[in-house]
Amino acid sequence: MCYLGSCSILLAKLWANQDMLLHSWRLGFRLVELEIGNFEAVQILKGTSNALSGHNIVASIKEMLVFKWEVSFRYIYREQNKMAACLASMAKSYPIGTTHLVVPPEEIRPLLLYDLSIE
Repeated sequence: MCYLGSCSILLAKLWANQDMLLHSWRLGFRLVELEIGNFEAVQILKGTSNALSGHNIVASIKEMLVFKWEVSFRYIYREQNKMAACLASMAKSYPIGTTHLVVPPEEIRPLLLYDLSIE
C-alpha cells in the first residue's frame, strides 16, 4: 500500500490498476483481463491516449506489460460492476492482505446474479 497524497481520481485509478497487475503477476496469473470503470484510464493503458504519457505510473505499468504474460484492459460500465463495488466496500473491514472467498458472502449473491444477467 502506498500513500498517494492529493491526486486526481484518474491517477488513483492508475495506481490501483498497477497494484492489481503486480499482485496478479506475483500470484502467477499469466492471462489477465482488467475490467476498469474509468474510460480514460482504459484509453491510457491501451495506448490510445497520450494523457499522462510522461507520468511515472504510466511508464511503470507499460514496463509491466512487457513481462511474459497477456494483459488486456476493458472498460466496464458501473451497472455491470455492482458486485465488484460491493466487494471493494466490504474489503475495508478485512485485514490487510489477501482474502480468499470460497463461497460468495450473502451481501453479494443478488448482485452476482444481477451482474451475470446483464452481460
